Amino acid sequence: MSFVELGLSEYLLRMFVELFFFHAVFMFIYRIGSMKNQLGVMFLAIPFSFLGQIYVEGMAEVLGVTVYYLFLKKNTVNKNILLSALVFSATIPYLISTVISGFILTTPFLDNYSDLYYVILELLIEICLLVGFIYFLKVIQFSSLLITYSSKFSFLLLSLNFCLIQLYLNLTEYFQLYEQLILGTLCLLFAQFFLLFLLFVREMKKQKKIFEEKFLREQLEHLKLYAGYLEKNQEKLRRFKHDYKNLLFSLREAALNNRADLVIEQIDLLSDYSENCFKSNSFHYSDIKNVKNEYLKSLLISKFHRMENENVHCHFECLAKVDTLSIKIFDLVRILGISIDNAIEEASQVNDSEVYITIFQTKPQIEFIIENSTRTKKIDISKIKKCGYSTKIGHDGLGLSSIQDIKEKYSNVFIQYKSSQNKFIAQIIIVNE
Repeated sequence: MSFVELGLSEYLLRMFVELFFFHAVFMFIYRIGSMKNQLGVMFLAIPFSFLGQIYVEGMAEVLGVTVYYLFLKKNTVNKNILLSALVFSATIPYLISTVISGFILTTPFLDNYSDLYYVILELLIEICLLVGFIYFLKVIQFSSLLITYSSKFSFLLLSLNFCLIQLYLNLTEYFQLYEQLILGTLCLLFAQFFLLFLLFVREMKKQKKIFEEKFLREQLEHLKLYAGYLEKNQEKLRRFKHDYKNLLFSLREAALNNRADLVIEQIDLLSDYSENCFKSNSFHYSDIKNVKNEYLKSLLISKFHRMENENVHCHFECLAKVDTLSIKIFDLVRILGISIDNAIEEASQVNDSEVYITIFQTKPQIEFIIENSTRTKKIDISKIKKCGYSTKIGHDGLGLSSIQDIKEKYSNVFIQYKSSQNKFIAQIIIVNE
């Protein structure tokens, strides 16, 4: 097929539709912040992008990236996530458009069709390919990967790839070598994409290693807290045993001397002393002995320690031994860590702050229930589950959405939330396989 010289109306139609490809990919993979804000930025960016593309090829995506970044950067803590998502979203439409254009240009039976038919056919194929690509991103949970592994390196790598594509396409257009270089263009794009994929996998492994090392350091700190907790409890029990013996000895002496008033006084003293000792948080956590997994145990101890420091009253119950977990411990620790942190942060804002952590172990399943007091009578569950929503200043609001991403990896994990009467409850059920 010969090079197609499009009319102005056909060119503008294709350009206008393809503008939405960038926005569609970005809004799908970038889940931080409210959808309402992103839609507002999109409607602001499209006119600038459209005008920019008319005068300079490739300016649409550059202007789109710029507008999105300027308006969304204040709502994100990790700007590498935003930048990587923007550049990735700007690159994909070029890959799809170039692949489809190359296919159509090398298809002989389209020679006799009008420009409008050519453009409509091209756009329909591009839309189908884009939908398929977005579905592929959903299957591999690309949004979660982007949040976890984005870095300066990934942003620079994606930017380099975008610039090389722009340079090559502009040179092709300048020398009007469309048909001669179309095969080379496709080969270059696929080679770049493959190289980008390899480098991205390498960076993901590197970031995963850093993430796991951080996790292990946190676990080491948790285990240190656990050791300190055991040592502190041993000292308290030793003192309690010593003081209790002295009080019993005094009580015995008073009884032998027939001092009823002194006996009553000693009994009251013994009662008050025992009550004060058993009010200690250390005794509330005695069920921790039933948690046999050291990673899970150390996580819980660290959260108990945090609640003591923040004066949040914690109640913990685990009556049965917990030793079998049908989920990767790394994922379970993340789910529970986020859930308990959310409970602590909300409860700490309330005067009578309380957090209840209960673990039920039965043969078919294990259930974790985390309940905390809240500032409001009822929390809108649908709102807090949205990625980007947060009541805390400086937070990306990734907590519950991260839990949802982890949950989707397992068919035996069920999570639900309830809120009423100034209480919020997170229920995590893991069915044993």
